[in-house]
Amino acid sequence: MNDETNKPELPEFPAKLDVDWARQVLAAFGADVSQVHNDWCWAEFAAHYGEYRPKMEEYIATATTGNPAYAAYYMTRHCGSEYEWAEGVIESATTGDPSWAAYAAYCTARNRGSSREWAEGVIESATTGDPAYAAYCMTHYCDSSREWAEGVIATATTGDPAWAAFCMARFCGSSCEWAEGVRTRPQAGK
Repeated sequence: MNDETNKPELPEFPAKLDVDWARQVLAAFGADVSQVHNDWCWAEFAAHYGEYRPKMEEYIATATTGNPAYAAYYMTRHCGSEYEWAEGVIESATTGDPSWAAYAAYCTARNRGSSREWAEGVIESATTGDPAYAAYCMTHYCDSSREWAEGVIATATTGDPAWAAFCMARFCGSSCEWAEGVRTRPQAGK
C-alpha cells in the first residue's frame, strides 16, 4: 500500500491485457488470484471478481499508459460496466492505441448501447488511428448514413481511407468513382 494515498500500488496499465497483468492488478486490489488461470479472460473477471469492478473502472479511467479505450469497451462487454462510463473513458483516452478510440466508439454503439450520434462524434474528431474504417463500420452495422461516412473517409488523414472507401463501394452503395477518388488522392505522410 502507498501510505500517502492509501491506495494499492498498481502495475502500469499494459497495451495488451494478459494473465500476468490480471494477477498483478487483482493482487494489488487485495483479491485472491487463485482463480486467474492461464486461460483467463474478461468474462472470468466478471464471474470471479465482480466486486472489484469499481476499482478496475477507476484504474482504467485514470490510466496514463496502456490502452484504456480498449479496456473500457471490454469492461462493458464482459463485466457489466455501464456504457456511459465507457464513453467517458473512450472520449478522454490520451494513451494507448489511439485507433481504438474511434473503433471502440463504434463497438460501444453497436454492442453496448451507446448512441450512434455519440460514436459518430468521436469518430469525426479522431485525428489518429483509423477513423475511416470506423466510419465504414458505423454505416455497415449501425445505420449511420452513407453520406456521413463518405465525408469522414474522404477527409481522413490517418488510417487506411482507401480500404474504407473500397468497403463502402462494395457493401454500402458508394460509387466506384468516389472510392477511386479516395484511393488516388494524396495522403499526409505518404
